[in-house]
Amino acid sequence: MFVGNVQKNPPSSLCVSSNVISTVKCFKLLGINISGGLRWDAHVDALCAKVASRLYFLKILKRSGLSSNYLFCFL
Repeated sequence: MFVGNVQKNPPSSLCVSSNVISTVKCFKLLGINISGGLRWDAHVDALCAKVASRLYFLKILKRSGLSSNYLFCFL
């Protein structure tokens, strides 16, 4: 990933031991999604998806009749 404004002067491809390194637009490092433009959009989207998934899981457990004490174990 190239970080910063490289659109005016795009760098050539990087090679290590004659292997071309592919570029990515976003990657995860220490739990934080980092994008090339250093914006929080990718990280916030990933967190929202994770929260929505867990809320759906808790909703299904609540509908099945699980008590509130047990629901706290799944957070």
